[in-house]
Amino acid sequence: MGKKIKETYITIKNAVEKGIAWLWSYPQGWGRSLLNLFGKQAYGKSGKGILSIMVVLFACALLTWVGFGLYDGLDTPVQTVSAVEYTAHVGHQTSGYVVRDEKTMLSSTEIWALALGEGQKVSVNEPVAYGYTSAQAKEKQERITELEAKLSELLYAGTDTGENAVMDGQIADSLRSWSLLVAERNFGATEHVSPALKGLVLRRYSDPAQLYLIQEQAKAVQDEITQLRTELSGGMVYLRASESGYFSATVDGFESLLSPQNVDALSVSQVQNLTPSTVSDSAVGRLITGDTWQYLCLVPAEKLTGIWKGDTVGLQFAGMGGNIMEMTVDSISQEEDGLCALVLSCQKHMLDVTALRQQSGQVIFKSYSGLRVPKKAVHVREDGKVGVYVLEGAHARWKTVEILHDNGENYVVTLDKSSTDHLWPGDEIILTAEDISNGKVVL
Repeated sequence: MGKKIKETYITIKNAVEKGIAWLWSYPQGWGRSLLNLFGKQAYGKSGKGILSIMVVLFACALLTWVGFGLYDGLDTPVQTVSAVEYTAHVGHQTSGYVVRDEKTMLSSTEIWALALGEGQKVSVNEPVAYGYTSAQAKEKQERITELEAKLSELLYAGTDTGENAVMDGQIADSLRSWSLLVAERNFGATEHVSPALKGLVLRRYSDPAQLYLIQEQAKAVQDEITQLRTELSGGMVYLRASESGYFSATVDGFESLLSPQNVDALSVSQVQNLTPSTVSDSAVGRLITGDTWQYLCLVPAEKLTGIWKGDTVGLQFAGMGGNIMEMTVDSISQEEDGLCALVLSCQKHMLDVTALRQQSGQVIFKSYSGLRVPKKAVHVREDGKVGVYVLEGAHARWKTVEILHDNGENYVVTLDKSSTDHLWPGDEIILTAEDISNGKVVL
């Protein structure tokens, strides 16, 4: 800092010396008279005394100007915001109905219990529920189910598989299978893996004496199961799937009103007046067939300008983690009171929508991806180019941008990483600066 002050003083001194030399040599001689006015006797014949005074006064003025500049810079610091990657969606928030090819499943008995979980896949003739002729029959079946799970564990634990290393490998395989089923949200299938896993772990840490006791216990459990099944004979019936598909324990009364066969023909007024049918007390759930589901909703006709059957749009349901599903436009109804009934379809995500019916969501017609830039940071130069100033060190640097979308308080601009002359993620965009220009020092 001291070196810079000294250099500044020398620069000022040289400038003042040149000014005095010019005054001394001025033809009319008034410059020399001005110097004489201060008195050669007081300051020396060469005028060095007045030179020193003028240098000091000029330096004080300069320091005062710099001080005010620094104070003003501290009082109004430059504000910046980082350029970040951003996607803006253009669409419409609505509420509609999830439509599937489905049928209600009814139990022939008053007492029943589900055999499958929500959204679980089901094969033809596979039981989806158990019906009981009495409360005692239900208790016996619940006991049988409990004993069967215990028996599976004991049988795995009581089987001599040899070396510990072999069992370690089997335990690892079972853990992987169980983890995959959980990741796929196929929780019903984990019931078939869990007993084997538990039995292998029990066997791994059992000695020969414990192994014998486990085998004896398994025999006792098997005998109890046989006895209970004999007592239960005729006391339980099965509700089986007539075809393969997905099982849902939810029944809402729309099953017979909304289907892929009639949803395309519904008018706006019909959608507005949809009323669910009464749900039967014997309804156990619904069997969803096929892998395609639809979404029926009402959308302002003006929002559908340029949208046609077969186009691809996005659908984002509330409460599904922001996941945007790709949908196909199946149909657009005639306009009524400024609205149209829009039907979308999808062949994915069936497991996520088996329990849904009336659902709020955003239909996304177009998306713009790029960088988010505040509007107040955007400048238009005299040559018509649009851009922003970014802070590089203490300087402002101009970067031209291409606006893709107006998102309210911000613009979405093109992200082009082909050159550093373009705006990049992480660039510090200058928000507040007056009389800014390319290359200007920004305090």
